[in-house]
Amino acid sequence: MKIKSAKAKGRKLQNTVRDALNSCGYHTRAALMGESGVDVSGYDCEWGVECKAVEMLNIWAALEQAEHNAKAKNLLPALSFKRNRTREYIVLSLADFINLVKLKNELITRLNGPQPLMGSV
Repeated sequence: MKIKSAKAKGRKLQNTVRDALNSCGYHTRAALMGESGVDVSGYDCEWGVECKAVEMLNIWAALEQAEHNAKAKNLLPALSFKRNRTREYIVLSLADFINLVKLKNELITRLNGPQPLMGSV
């Protein structure tokens, strides 16, 4: 694959992640090709997303890069990846994922009130 094509794939994934976050109310931007740091971030977004559009992903190296780049900007790291003819994925630490689940549950409880446990009569 030519370098120009590889960069275009990466840029397309960055734009997809940026647009998805923006559709959730964030104001994010995709980094310019060659710009150091996280690939997608914003002034009101706590996430620093590293994007990898490759056929063979070294997951550990990509996670290390995501964590390093996010830490430099005091952001929570996330890794987005895809390969040809697949959908996009996001990887978070278990702690960050659980925090999101707890936040969602707290918001639902605030809106709907406490719900009975499953199987309760």
